[in-house]
Amino acid sequence: TEGFENRLKSNIYEATDFHHFVKLLKTKRYTYTHIQRLLMNVLLNIKPTDVTSNIHAVKVLAMNDRGRQYLKHLKTAFPERQYITNINKSNAHYFTNEIKATHIYNAISGQQQTDFNTPVIQQYR
Repeated sequence: TEGFENRLKSNIYEATDFHHFVKLLKTKRYTYTHIQRLLMNVLLNIKPTDVTSNIHAVKVLAMNDRGRQYLKHLKTAFPERQYITNINKSNAHYFTNEIKATHIYNAISGQQQTDFNTPVIQQYR
């Protein structure tokens, strides 16, 4: 974003915390949400090529009976994609940015292993 990098540099030392920093960066053109996304991309070193690359894996977070049926349909309709319910060493490369974000969150919050250890939530009726 043209000129925004100068705004970042000039306000970084004035800010007392993250929220104050975002408030200093806010303009009519740049919303809070846009600024927060941009800062997360900088923090996680996410490049445009990381975002525009083809997605070959989908992380399943939760499902009910209808969702299970739909997942079965997707596996048949799109066999080239992986539908992952449990992240492990063999498929973690699909979620590099998410894993980095989780490590940062854990470091800041003082929590440990808040992600990737919770099984898929299944709702039964």
